[in-house]
Amino acid sequence: MNKEFELYDKLYTPVLNSIAYEKIYTKPEGTYLCGYQKGRWDRIPELYEKMLAFAKKNDLKLTGYAYELGLNEFVISSQEDYITQIMIKIDK
Repeated sequence: MNKEFELYDKLYTPVLNSIAYEKIYTKPEGTYLCGYQKGRWDRIPELYEKMLAFAKKNDLKLTGYAYELGLNEFVISSQEDYITQIMIKIDK
């Protein structure tokens, strides 16, 4: 919300097996506003701006962390083909 899109607090990565460990943060269940950005990482702030504008226009209250996930990072040959998914929890 402060538009500090390049400040990272934690590393997010999906895991296949659920394990209990005190230093592992689990993404809360719920409804998320999702957006997708194709291209270089320096374009990601554009997506955040669009998502914040969409949330404001639709009276959505966003809460918690934003989660970024590279969807095709192991199969691309150019950064222009990189696809990033961003998820931000909607507070109901």
